[in-house]
Amino acid sequence: MNSFDRRPQVWMYSGQGSQYFAMGIELYEHEPVFRETFDEVSRYAQRWTGESISEVVYRHAGSRFDPFSETRLTHPALFAMQFAMDRLLRHRGFRPDFLLGYSLGEFVALTTTGVLDWRDTIAALMHHAKCLDSIAASGSMMAVLDSSALFPELEARFSGVELAAVNAPRHFVVTGPAGPVHRAQDWLARRNVDTVMLPVSHAFHSVAVDATDDSLHQLMSGFRLGRIGTAVVSCAAGCIVHDLPNGLPKRITRRSIQFQQALAALEASGPKLYMDLGPSGTLASFVRQNLGPNPASEALMIVTPFAQDRKNLEALEARRRPLSTAFVPEREYGS
Repeated sequence: MNSFDRRPQVWMYSGQGSQYFAMGIELYEHEPVFRETFDEVSRYAQRWTGESISEVVYRHAGSRFDPFSETRLTHPALFAMQFAMDRLLRHRGFRPDFLLGYSLGEFVALTTTGVLDWRDTIAALMHHAKCLDSIAASGSMMAVLDSSALFPELEARFSGVELAAVNAPRHFVVTGPAGPVHRAQDWLARRNVDTVMLPVSHAFHSVAVDATDDSLHQLMSGFRLGRIGTAVVSCAAGCIVHDLPNGLPKRITRRSIQFQQALAALEASGPKLYMDLGPSGTLASFVRQNLGPNPASEALMIVTPFAQDRKNLEALEARRRPLSTAFVPEREYGS
């Protein structure tokens, strides 16, 4: 391809289940903008967490593959990591044309587009985590590597199982109480359907979180909201949104995620360069599964669990498009 890629850029932010200890550690150790942003969010969140998210994520004594599912820690950690990625890319001169948010990632997208002040976002996420821990029952989520056409049979056989997300032609997610979800996993295994349990402590996007919605909506109703700057692609709505919808928190936390539909809306206007700012490359993988062979669009990941973050970032730098004007740093979010 050409040295400079001129396809519109779609920056993607992922949600619960994509986190792990030491995510983005190469960038944290070697990229000052990333580290300073992550630490700034960590300091602000500590009033709710009681401990440093930076310490939790980057100085964990065990393996990066140890369970990391405590919502009061994973909520701010996922926000901090992706917010830091966003600032790092902007610092290097990149600019997105679209922002795609997936579940918790929608809060990141609404922050980076200027609708939410990042401090308000942290307050909302920490309030949500507290409500989940005090009100919502624990639960499970499971990725199913098959067509979502299989879901109605799961729903009929296992009471309480709900559809959380449709990500690709052969990838959907179910959510619900741990018992029914695990029984569904056993049933699928006997039919040679591959599944993956997600590292979460609650059944997000299920009836179990309904009790938290009113409280979160009440809190966010007091926030001062800005206008959408860069276009936002909502996986809750499955389309590009130009105005803030009513009942925004409930749409994000409760509705099933329509990633496949949101991607189709983007592809309708031509080829894109999709850049995954999440920690696992999950959304880039979903994009590739949807695009099929020989696509005009492309999906890139930067941070992965395989310690190639700096290498991936430099490869991206080598192909970035030139700015139309001299680069002037944007104002700080929320300043």
